[in-house]
Order: sequence, then C-alpha cells, then structure tokens
Amino acid sequence: MALVSFHKTKKMPVVTDDDQIVIRSIMNLSMSFDHRVVDGATAVKFTNLFSDYIKNPKKLLLELI
Repeated sequence: MALVSFHKTKKMPVVTDDDQIVIRSIMNLSMSFDHRVVDGATAVKFTNLFSDYIKNPKKLLLELI
C-alpha cells in the first residue's frame, strides 16, 4: 500500500544543463509506504517507475495499450 501526495506548484530558479538559470514550475511529491505490506525493494521499484512515467508521459500511454 502506498500514498502519493502532490504538493502545490511553485516557480523556482533552476540551473539547466548549459549552466543557464531559468524559472521553472516545480511540484514536490511525497510518498509513504506501509512496510508491513510492502518491502523496501518493491517501494523503490514503484518510485523509480512512477518517476519514469512522470518524466515520460508517452511511455505511460504506451503501457496502457
């Protein structure tokens, strides 16, 4: 069992790959796992997969087909 909460989006300065400072909308996420049900390895796999889907939404859509 996992709980995922999405926090409010805020505009923050971010340094890009070419060392430029730009303003981006940043949203924090919090995840909580019940370790009586889910072990740490499974929680990490879920977190990595969730992160990958957030970064590549098209990949999520392809998984649904």
